[in-house]
Amino acid sequence: MEAQAENRPKTYFPAFLDLTGRIAVVVGGGDVAARKVVGLLAAGARVRVVAPELDRSLEAMVSVERVEVVRREYRAGDLEGAFVVVAAASDPEVNRAVAAEAVERNLLINVVDLPELCSFIVPSVIRRDELTVAISTGGMSPAMAKQVRQKLEEVLVPEYGPFLRLLGSLRPRIRRELPVPAQREAFWAEAVGSSVFQLFRSQGEAATLARLEEILRRVRDGGSCRLMAVGLNHRTAPVELRERLAPGGDGVAALLDRLAGVAGERIVLATCNRMEVYVVPRGEKDIDGEIRALLHGLFCLELDEAELASHLYTLRDEEAARHLFSVAAGIDSMVLGETQILGQVRDALDLAAARGAVGSMLSALFQRALAAGKRARTETAISRSAVSVSHAAVELARGVVGDLASSTVLLVGAGEMGELAARNLTDNGAAALLVVNRSWDKAKELANRYGGVAVPWDDIGAALERADIVISSTASPVPVIEPGLVRPAMVRRRGRPLMIVDIAVPRDVDPAVGSIEGVHLYDIDDLQSVVKGNLKEREREVAAVEAIVQEEVVAFSSWLRCQEVVPTLVALRERLERIRRDEVERCCRRLRLDEKQRNAVEAMAQAIVNKVLHSPTVRLKEQAQDGACGLYVDAVRELFDLD
Repeated sequence: MEAQAENRPKTYFPAFLDLTGRIAVVVGGGDVAARKVVGLLAAGARVRVVAPELDRSLEAMVSVERVEVVRREYRAGDLEGAFVVVAAASDPEVNRAVAAEAVERNLLINVVDLPELCSFIVPSVIRRDELTVAISTGGMSPAMAKQVRQKLEEVLVPEYGPFLRLLGSLRPRIRRELPVPAQREAFWAEAVGSSVFQLFRSQGEAATLARLEEILRRVRDGGSCRLMAVGLNHRTAPVELRERLAPGGDGVAALLDRLAGVAGERIVLATCNRMEVYVVPRGEKDIDGEIRALLHGLFCLELDEAELASHLYTLRDEEAARHLFSVAAGIDSMVLGETQILGQVRDALDLAAARGAVGSMLSALFQRALAAGKRARTETAISRSAVSVSHAAVELARGVVGDLASSTVLLVGAGEMGELAARNLTDNGAAALLVVNRSWDKAKELANRYGGVAVPWDDIGAALERADIVISSTASPVPVIEPGLVRPAMVRRRGRPLMIVDIAVPRDVDPAVGSIEGVHLYDIDDLQSVVKGNLKEREREVAAVEAIVQEEVVAFSSWLRCQEVVPTLVALRERLERIRRDEVERCCRRLRLDEKQRNAVEAMAQAIVNKVLHSPTVRLKEQAQDGACGLYVDAVRELFDLD
């Protein structure tokens, strides 16, 4: 046990050192030493390099004012006066000797490729103005740290520094106006979101400040989010968990009904690869915890609630909208650009609407998502090459079996996934196609359409004996292919291997089938490697689709902000309407007007009200679209005594 403990990697506490004017000794003259010197100089240190030879990059630094070079092998005493030491020699024994002297002198020591000897590590660094991000693998692999840094640099674009500087300028005001720590946390969580940063990049500082003003006012006044999404998908949860949360039509309806207690509007989007709940919270409280508890109680009682929570994500307002639009556009799917999801988004909206669970907010959100999905598929090539889970299953079969022209394929299930698989198999020249389904009519219909043979459900064992490849995609809540069905078929096959691809969620094939000799079992998660090889063309379209998603998010956000002024506009119209009715009635009584004259006065008064309301309505909506309607709304309500 003690030996195991000694081999455990160190756990470092990240800290920034002020090295300005301090001496840093670097032992070594190679490329790694050069990189360390560059970082130390950037931090303001005076650097002493000890090495018999220097590579070209280090040689170029000899003339730098804060660099001293000692051209010889390391000797005891070379660390005199140092604050930090970096051992970067090519000889590990030299590095160990440097580390021993550093420990003796009580100095901070970093040893290249020997993390067990380090008292600190030198990370790769990204700088964006005042923003400094350090990346390290704990000394395990500097090369890997470099790759991680390069990936992060793609995300931390040059505008990120000025963006964070702008946020930082608000810190005194945030501390003053949001005295409760939870309020400040809520503000910063939304302020550093990608939608605010995208606004900064596209529209600049003024528009971003207006949005931040809106966020601040909402948090300060106790306003909760207007839109929330809670869920999991193929990126956050394994297939075993996703199949537990694949409720089917009745389960979705039951969940919609249970959500009525906490959400005014609710839609459930349940597919093979995701289960997401979109809601408009009722009241001011945050209902994230209630939704998570509800999902746990309905579907995952046997799983620890904390374990389920670790796979769930919660998105609010614009982030929730962006996520749904990305889903509908096909760029958040296991198979990039898949077309099925658009119909599933529409079905989720229709089912919720049929149960009276949809109002203006979610109706607008999902209609905008459908628009984003349609635009993505008509304006880009994200879906033009046929790639789907069914297609990936066929590609996997081709990769394992080779030419399908000599293969008999058994399709278990005649639904949409089965039809897609049948089409792909036919296109790839499968020799024979067998179709088995609980509904005999559906099996015959699909088999006839693609030149196959329908097999009765009770004869599935015989079909397993004949097939070379099985692709299963039923909607059964329990496995339909079990070891007791497969073992006899394998005996009769006399050693001929059988490939089974299970693309159903919940799974159609008992995992124990994969342990039967001669059976090669793949599930939906195994398809991801196949999918990656088919998506190069579609990946080139992602940027164009993201631009469409951003346009739709901006449009929806503009609509969403306009909803803030609707109660004020309604109250203002009601106030003017009351005045109009009272004054018209008073005028008609005093002048004793006949019906024709009364109608004329009514029309004139109504026209005056409409003209008076026109400019405030236009101006308030314009300010709402710019994210700066708060002061105007307050002024209108105060001036017209609407409260």
